[in-house]
Amino acid sequence: MNTTVKSQRRYTFDLASLAGFVGLAALTALAMPIAAAQGTPQGTPPGLEVPARTLPVPTTVSPQMQKVIGAPIPANWRTLPQTADEWRGVVAKAAAAVEKTLPAMREALKVKIEPMTIDGVKAYMLTPAVIPPQNKNRLLIHVHGGCYVSGPGESGTPEATMMAGFGGFRVLSVDYRMPPDHPYPPRLMTR
Repeated sequence: MNTTVKSQRRYTFDLASLAGFVGLAALTALAMPIAAAQGTPQGTPPGLEVPARTLPVPTTVSPQMQKVIGAPIPANWRTLPQTADEWRGVVAKAAAAVEKTLPAMREALKVKIEPMTIDGVKAYMLTPAVIPPQNKNRLLIHVHGGCYVSGPGESGTPEATMMAGFGGFRVLSVDYRMPPDHPYPPRLMTR
């Protein structure tokens, strides 16, 4: 069985749009307000303070990315939930923020989403409007990011949406079980 996926089609897309989608998804997922960084005379933020030292903002990235990198860490960033209910609240808030961005992303990339259940496991099929002939019989399986603890439901599909839209593949995104309701190891053994 050949597991190597080769494509001879070249994809062109607006890198600014891709960066915008990725940035929006990442920032809303973290519910991280980006405060206007106070700039140095050159307009570069001074740096990011971490407990041990201040990390300099790289000068090799765009001014927009410099502001993101140099933004202060929110006060609640280091505050971990202490109970299962607190954790559910943190995850739900981040998921709701990401889900708000998904319709526009799917529309821009011309991707349909279909919720489904396969043998008791929740999943989402993401299908691009155009599937190249070489990809007609191919399916990518997507296990979303989130460190096995965040990105439940539809909020776990931004990467799968981009894979479908930019790659021209059908993508099956698995909505695996997560803590606190399903502690280790069920997330790895979803059925």
